[in-house]
Amino acid sequence: MSYVVTLTEPGFQDFLVVTSDMPDLNTGNNSASLLIGVSDFTLTAASPNLTIQRGQTGTDVLMFEWLGNFLDPVTLSCAVKGPSLSVSCAISPSSVTPGNTATLTINASNLSAGLGSLRDSQKLLFALSIPLMVGCIFLVDKNHRRIGLVCLVVMFAILPSCGGGGGKTSQTYTVAVNAASGTIQHSTTISVTVQ
Repeated sequence: MSYVVTLTEPGFQDFLVVTSDMPDLNTGNNSASLLIGVSDFTLTAASPNLTIQRGQTGTDVLMFEWLGNFLDPVTLSCAVKGPSLSVSCAISPSSVTPGNTATLTINASNLSAGLGSLRDSQKLLFALSIPLMVGCIFLVDKNHRRIGLVCLVVMFAILPSCGGGGGKTSQTYTVAVNAASGTIQHSTTISVTVQ
């Protein structure tokens, strides 16, 4: 005699139904039902979208809830994906039990130095281009008209790249948080915009 095992809809509490493929005359022996409790935990970020300033840090709260009788410690880790390696993440504490929280810290402090240097270079290029433009205007006379026109065209091509020290560009990163306990593993992602 063999038995067919069928689980009902998945969840954290389930029934295991066992039926016989060779029915017994006593119908009470043909099937049995057993309640199965499954222990697990959930992982939720308080803010799935964060915005932080360049050169600053931002934080998010990670919440863990138990399902069933799950009380084992959960080990946490994070990783950042994005346009630059200058943004990093850390979680404290690195291990929690469900019912507690952890703090995710995103650090963008290394972005400010590189962008500040770029802005300073743009300002310097803009400042140097002004005397060159004035010189080009004086060259636009009858004898040096071609040189002066070429000089003006080059100046108007350079000026937009200077940017005048103006607008900021935002960058978007994805922070993946992983929580594991034994064979049970859950993850969530947080979108981080650095302005």
